[in-house]
Amino acid sequence: MPPPKRFKVGVTIHPQQCTIRQLRDAWLRADELGVDSIWFWDHFYPLYGDPDGNQFECWSLLAAAAIETKAPQIGPMVTAIGYRNPDLIAYMAGTIDQLSGGRFVLGLGAGWFERDYEEFGFQFGETKDRLRTLKEALPRIKARISKLRPGPAGPMPILIGGGGEKVTLRLVAEHAQMWNALGSPDASMQGVTPVGVPRGRPASPAP
Repeated sequence: MPPPKRFKVGVTIHPQQCTIRQLRDAWLRADELGVDSIWFWDHFYPLYGDPDGNQFECWSLLAAAAIETKAPQIGPMVTAIGYRNPDLIAYMAGTIDQLSGGRFVLGLGAGWFERDYEEFGFQFGETKDRLRTLKEALPRIKARISKLRPGPAGPMPILIGGGGEKVTLRLVAEHAQMWNALGSPDASMQGVTPVGVPRGRPASPAP
């Protein structure tokens, strides 16, 4: 009988409707349990419960958790590209990767929560506009990472979140090492080759 396959366990911590002490307890407890990855979502307002309840900023939490945890991977799940300058994102990511000792995963997405954009003065636009912004930002982020001094402490893979064969999965294949999608694995992989490129299109490994 073949040995059982190992699977990985990741925890996404929702930094809302709680206190900062409760958040810290959550990531310390997850780390103590031995999870493989710890993630925080990147929003400015709660996604459920009291719409004006407590909410804490993702990247500030990542910096703190990077110092206090030992999980193999830590990162945002995912950061909306329209919230911050792409070069600044690369700069922040490199610093947190140093703090974590090379465990940081740079999770990126096009963004979708309209209230975040409206309340903070960012242009929301249509889905196609936000995807275009992501497409334009990815080369800038990678170029800036290559210029950081010091550079990342580890491999710092790029993760892209979202679905859609025409744009998102092409960006995954061209720029990312990891992909996050909602739904079941079978549904997410429908029409997709193992390298994350829609069937019928040339496949090339992510750099």
